[in-house]
This record gives sequence, C-alpha cells and structure tokens, in this order.
Amino acid sequence: MAREGSEADFQRSLTELVERVALLQKFGIAFANNLAPPVFYDSGKRHSGFRYASPDERHFCLLKFARMVSALGAMTLLARGGFTQEIAVLIRTIAECDSQIQFVLLERASATEERPAKKFVEEFFNDFARNEIGDYKKSKVRQGFIHDKIGSEIDRAVAATPNAGRFAGVVSERLHSQIYLAYSGYVHCKYPETIDLFGGSLTSPDLHLGGMRGTPKDFENIGVIDTFTDSTELSARHMILAFKLFDLVKHDAELVPWYQRISAPN
Repeated sequence: MAREGSEADFQRSLTELVERVALLQKFGIAFANNLAPPVFYDSGKRHSGFRYASPDERHFCLLKFARMVSALGAMTLLARGGFTQEIAVLIRTIAECDSQIQFVLLERASATEERPAKKFVEEFFNDFARNEIGDYKKSKVRQGFIHDKIGSEIDRAVAATPNAGRFAGVVSERLHSQIYLAYSGYVHCKYPETIDLFGGSLTSPDLHLGGMRGTPKDFENIGVIDTFTDSTELSARHMILAFKLFDLVKHDAELVPWYQRISAPN
C-alpha cells in the first residue's frame, strides 16, 4: 500500500482499499443472513424500527462489525475529497467497535466465572427505546475497563511467545487507550486536532474547509484507512473462528481466498 507518491499511486491505493472493503461488506451480509432477521418494532409512541427478537453476542458482534465496515466505506469516499478530520472521527468509531468485539469474544473463550462482557451485551440490547430522554441507557461497563481486559489478555499471550523480549515494557492497555483518546480529540473538536485544518506554508498557512486533497494528507489518509481495514479484517477472522462461520466462507468463491489471506501469518 503506497504511503506517498503520484496521483496514480493514490488512486491505485484507494481502489485496493475499496476492493477490500467490498469483501468485508460481503462477509457482513452473509453473517447477517445466517441469523434470524430482525422484526419491526413499534413502540406505539414516537419511535419504530427494526429490533432482534432474541439477540445474543452474535448479534452484538455483527452490529458492531457492520458499523466498522460502513465507516470504512464512508472513509474511502471521504479520502477522495481529502476530508481528513471526518476520517479521523470515523476511526474513533471503528476503534471503539473493534475493542468491544474483542472484549466479548475474549470472554466467550475464557473459563472465568466473571462475565462483564455478558452484562455489557445485555445492556446494549436493553437500550432499545428512543421515545423520550429517559429512554437512553448508559452501560455500566466503561471503555477503560474494556481496554484493560483486552490489553491484559494480549500481554499474557505475548509473554508466552519466544519474541516476548521484543515487547518488554509495552502495555497493551495503554496502546488501546492512546488510540481511543487520540481520535476522540477529533470527535470532540479539541484544539490540536481541529487546528490541523490549517496546512501549507509554515509562514502563511491556509485554512482548508473544503477538504485537503492534493496535500500530503492524501497519503496519510490512505495509510490510516489501510491500518483500520486490517483491524476490521482481523475482527472478521475472530468472529469466523468464535462463531464457527466457516460454511459462510467455504461456499463462496470470493470469500475463500479472502479468508485465506486474512488468516495468513504476517
């Protein structure tokens, strides 16, 4: 994946990303079709919409994954116009959904009696009404707790490998939190992140309000979309393994090589 270069390099790299996202979309739709479809819910008040009848962790992971893939598709369109700030906002969404999928799947594979992820999934689906302010419910499981849980598991797994010494001093929880906080700055329009709309000459910077296409931001956008497409593919692989979705893959001529690629060791 090109990180810098000509306009042709940019277009080639963007096309590759669009093709990767299309395969993620195909898998997501196949996963959705493998579950009973949602039913139409009418509160009898102001809100109506689709809801799952008996949702569980599969439905939770599907919806979080769907949000990741939808964001990736939007980011490829935003990259065409150079809308770096908007891409960063969506990356924050992807990072959060990705960590929550990991959180749920790690607990699924764990033998511990504590089940905070189970509670997290239940709270997610209990927040189904949207008629009044009081309908909105917040989870008691905080994002920092999720980072701590998945970070600790990653650290334990790394410590058991022959290459553990290479990662001495690395705390995975901090890395997750750092990514989350870094991109939260774009969501909440913090000072250093928002003023990044300025670019160009160090002595006479320009304020870019119509995108930053044609600037070095183009290949920064390509790089970051590439990275989070990798993360989304890894989430897909984890779900296939956890929920035994191999039949969704092996009968599809496009998904077979896709799964082989995302499962290959780096």
